[in-house]
Amino acid sequence: MQFMRFAMVGILNTLIDFGALNGLLWLDGYPVGWRLFVYNALAFTLASGNSYLMNKRWTFGDSRPTSLAKLGLFFCLTLVGLLINCTVVYLLTFSGWSPLAVSTVVWINLAKVAATLASLIWNFCSYRWWVFRPRPQVPPRHVVSVAK
Repeated sequence: MQFMRFAMVGILNTLIDFGALNGLLWLDGYPVGWRLFVYNALAFTLASGNSYLMNKRWTFGDSRPTSLAKLGLFFCLTLVGLLINCTVVYLLTFSGWSPLAVSTVVWINLAKVAATLASLIWNFCSYRWWVFRPRPQVPPRHVVSVAK
């Protein structure tokens, strides 16, 4: 159930990520290279903010107050996901080459799909194990009375 919720939040985050990326690219004429890298980083960061808010409460049921340490940990781990994501997009598009029958716009978005899948695994595992780790269950204390 938890992974399904994570996937639903992920779909929303992906829409935010792709929407912001394509909006920025459209405004700038669909560049490749370092500008694509920067636009991808901005879009990913926007989606990550939404990810934190939705995953904290809904996916992982973490009702504890947000500490600066937890927020910092989330964004440090997200930075690794960002580097994975941007590296995949950059490597697939840096030369400006795309397959013959595919436009640059389609190729950038296909590269973004591959990057999203690559960073998905890292994000789920790191959030689950380190950021939103459930509290350990403390067994209830049993009072044993000794009859005299």
